[in-house]
Formats: sequence, structure tokens, C-alpha cells
Amino acid sequence: MKLKPISRLSTRQSILNRPLCVIAVSILLTGCVNNVYQTQSVGNKYVEGFALSQVGATVGAFVTDSFSASMFHGVAGLGGMVYGSYQSSPYKLTQELRLRGVQVLHYGEKTTIILPSNGVFEEDSGEIRRTAYETLALIARYAKALPNSQIRIAGNTDNIGLMAQNLRLSREQAKSIRAYLWASGVAMPRLSAVGYGELLPIASNQLVSGRAANSRIEITFYKSPPESWGETPFQVPTTKWGFS
Repeated sequence: MKLKPISRLSTRQSILNRPLCVIAVSILLTGCVNNVYQTQSVGNKYVEGFALSQVGATVGAFVTDSFSASMFHGVAGLGGMVYGSYQSSPYKLTQELRLRGVQVLHYGEKTTIILPSNGVFEEDSGEIRRTAYETLALIARYAKALPNSQIRIAGNTDNIGLMAQNLRLSREQAKSIRAYLWASGVAMPRLSAVGYGELLPIASNQLVSGRAANSRIEITFYKSPPESWGETPFQVPTTKWGFS
């Protein structure tokens, strides 16, 4: 009994069907993941990386004629994309900032990060301490994870010294943070630097701990710009929060 030879046509169709299957699965997975991560405002770079891994898997199906190996590389690409997206997600970055002792407060559609001035700047200066760079780098990553947000950087001081000097210092410190974020890749049109000096205390200036709390930088992320957006923040606020 003679064995029926496998025709070249059937072999060729088998080889072609494998990459077509990989392409179909790749498009489906990439589309689903893209929808999920765009909704979370993480960005598209990990989705693009996953799509490229799927292209590589398809090429592998042509070259190696190994469907299982190609799908393995595709699934590995998916796993790498998910892990990378989580590492750069706002949730993960919020955790890292809080582990460093940074306050991260959520109010409805805005988020405020509060940094103590004495931990970020040299004494009575707008010069950033080298020890603050790692924390600021996390904040820059946070800003990139929310690419559609607008960012207001507000400098505040205690009431030691002249009011005019405190106002100028708070503005210099806010501008230093803005310059750092811009140098780290955050678009300048998203950034606004304002200075309130001693006008917005959150604790009593009669206590050392209160003055330390009042000397702070507040970095607020808005889904849309507030009404008074811009470079004219130096009017007296309507409230002083009950502290002096």
C-alpha cells in the first residue's frame, strides 16, 4: 500500500494559515488592550510595544513554521506590556510617592501632591536640592501618565520675613519645579507656576510644625483648567483658612 504524498499546495496553505491565525489573535488582543489602557490614560507606548511583539510573532510563524513558539512570544509581549503599564500607572506612582512620605490627595476630578519646601529646596532659595531629584522624577512620570491633565504648581511659605520677600520666594520655587518638569519631558503648555507667599497657611505659624507645614509646594493635576488659570495668582485670597 502506497502512502499518499502530501501535496505542496496543502503544505503551503498550512504554513500560510498559521501566521494568519497569529495576525487575527494579535489584532484582537491589541485592540482590547489598547481600549483598556487608553481609558486609564496610561498612554499608547506599551500598546505599541505589544503590537510590535505580535508582528515579530507573525514573522516567526513564517520563518520557523512554529505556531506554538510564535504564540508564546505574543503572549510574552502581552505580559510585558501589562507589567510596564502597571509600573507607569498613576496608581502605582501614587503608592511610590506615599512610600517616600509625600502627600497625595484626591478631590473629585483633581489630585494634589504636597511637597515640604525644606525637603525640596535649599534654605530660603529656589534652588532644588539634589536629594529631591528622585521624588521629582516620580512626579514627572506621574504627569506623563496623565497626558491630558493641566498642572498648577503653587508655592507657599510661612510668615517669617517680609510679605513681599515670601511672595517672591514662593514664585521662584514654583517656577523651579515647573522648569524641572519641563526638562523631564512634560509639555510647557500644561504647566502653570504660581506663588502665594504666606497668604494661604494650612496650619498655625505660631508653631514650628505649623510653619514647616505652611512652607510647601502644591502640584495639582486638573482634568480641565480652573477658571483663574494663568500667571496672575498674586491677588489676596478670599480666605486664609482660619490660621495666622
